[in-house]
Amino acid sequence: MIEREFAETLKQVILELTGNEFGQPENYRLISKHVRTLMARRQLVSFESLLEAVDSDQDLFDEFISCITIHHTSWFRESKQFLALEKQARAHKGVFEVLCAACSTGEEAYSIGLTLERVRLEKPGFDYRILALDIDQKSLAKAATNHFDRSGLATIPLAHRRSLEIGSDSFSVNPAIRSRLKFQRYNLLAPLVIRSEYHAIFMRHLLIYLSPERQRKVLVQTIERLKPEARLYLGTSEARDYADLGIRNLSGSVFCRVEPEKRKKLLIVEDSLIIQKLLAAIFKEASFDLLFASSLAEADQTIAHEKIDALSLDIYLPDGLG
Repeated sequence: MIEREFAETLKQVILELTGNEFGQPENYRLISKHVRTLMARRQLVSFESLLEAVDSDQDLFDEFISCITIHHTSWFRESKQFLALEKQARAHKGVFEVLCAACSTGEEAYSIGLTLERVRLEKPGFDYRILALDIDQKSLAKAATNHFDRSGLATIPLAHRRSLEIGSDSFSVNPAIRSRLKFQRYNLLAPLVIRSEYHAIFMRHLLIYLSPERQRKVLVQTIERLKPEARLYLGTSEARDYADLGIRNLSGSVFCRVEPEKRKKLLIVEDSLIIQKLLAAIFKEASFDLLFASSLAEADQTIAHEKIDALSLDIYLPDGLG
């Protein structure tokens, strides 16, 4: 009973702090184990005492956040997306801005950097900047060290290894890439205070842990940060129809913005209310925004203030012929 209460309380705390709803019991068992290890190390006798302590101890809070978040990441995960990114970058002129959300320990952000560095070396005038975000300060600190176990080389394509500094048991990404990459702590459920717009946003394997309501909230504010020609890269398990949010699937799980279709304006100049209603019923089927005038003078006034795309004009009007 105590274990069940602990699990339910832990779920609620995770939901409030991170928005995550991990769903699978094994996720909670692993997180529960990490939290209990933290409590034992800090000599805290109950979960309640842990929650009280994190309010006044920033280091403990950072450790707790690290315990309750998932850190699974890898180099060039879902590799086809990096081919799509390279193609997008090669068509771009100037500085290419990228946002990498939920970057964890940095492998994804550096994979983006390796991809764009290859373009920079081969395309004069091209440059890039990457902002990588995560809620977990410990993961960000590890990412910032730019120091990785040599086993990670297995999934890095050979074409990118010229931009690595490889040692006997570890490797790092070259300084040219690191200087173009910034790591920053951020909770994506908070209001997005980042004002920049981006040519590409990577937000992969995050939405699957959120409720539908939170998914929508995060997507809406993320889409607002996309430039008109930008791409949004989601995880393959997150690829679905988001047309109601203003994006469409280009291929796989790569999305682009869809600008709202501008409806044409039709001015109906007709002094008979009955005929106005009849014409309105006809033209609404053609997806027009309808405006009405019952005289030539009223029509002239409307045209002076509105951009009219089409006109339906009665012949006999109170103040003249149409």
